[in-house]
Amino acid sequence: MKKILFVLLLIGIFIFTTGLKPTQEYKTITKRSSITSQVTDNDIWVPEKGKSIVLMGIVISGNSSGQVSFDASKAIVAPFMTASQPAVIGNGTPIYQGTENEVIRFSNVVGERGTGPISNITLWGWEE
Repeated sequence: MKKILFVLLLIGIFIFTTGLKPTQEYKTITKRSSITSQVTDNDIWVPEKGKSIVLMGIVISGNSSGQVSFDASKAIVAPFMTASQPAVIGNGTPIYQGTENEVIRFSNVVGERGTGPISNITLWGWEE
């Protein structure tokens, strides 16, 4: 019994000293954009060279009803959304996992009544 406990202790010390962890820790990155006119394919998140983006959430707000879409390499990251009130996408799990060096872009359009574009966009996540 003592030998088994000793072996388990050695295994625990090995895992602790070699840095093997059940999860990795990431630094949260926030990207923001404030816009006053209609834009198309505007870069909002360009990862560091050799990294990929893990998008955890999006907040869109403004004083007008407009739509915005997010894409990366022709793939839709988030669908068009109306933002006459603040809109939040995110539930604690990644909503998009990019490939290496993939940039997230956004486009917006004026509201149905021509009241203007969405004005504030915030994205958060990390790069790995």
